Amino acid sequence: MKHLIISIALLSLCFGNVQLCIAKDGDIKNDGNDRHGPKIKHKMDVKRADKAEHNRELKEKRTAEEKKNEQKKEKNSGEKAFAGMISGVVVAKGNDQLSVKVTKIERVWEHSRAEKPENMVGQEMIIKINPKIYEKKPGYLTLVRAFFESLKIDEATSFDVRSGDNAKTLLFLELTDEQAAKVRPQDN
Repeated sequence: MKHLIISIALLSLCFGNVQLCIAKDGDIKNDGNDRHGPKIKHKMDVKRADKAEHNRELKEKRTAEEKKNEQKKEKNSGEKAFAGMISGVVVAKGNDQLSVKVTKIERVWEHSRAEKPENMVGQEMIIKINPKIYEKKPGYLTLVRAFFESLKIDEATSFDVRSGDNAKTLLFLELTDEQAAKVRPQDN
């Protein structure tokens, strides 16, 4: 085999354009496309072709992963991973929950991971009471429920919230001092 390759190299030097095709398994083949003789396809060319195919596959995989990550970011752009104060108008009331049209993002807490919380403005969100949050604060759940009950349809107020279990749900966290004073029982 070595002698054949050396002789092919010498022939190519002497006569110019002699080309043979060497397949992956090392067999010499004549593809008959060249009038000067068969083409040489070196193992390096095969390796380059394999590497190019591999790189194409990696690029496609990366592109698919990037699209998936962009979709996740879009989902997380506003309400997902949000924590802060919002202002809104009460649209509807339910059992331990309110439907609120967000009018403003008042504050975003430091631990909030929402990239674009302003995307919530203009959207209707559901604000729920989660009793587990208030287990360590005796009597606080009663105050929060009283506050929710005191709100009227079309009333505008602020809410301290964080993201809930889906994109349109927020969990109520704490009452402001004014809200607590509004619902706290008065001593006479």
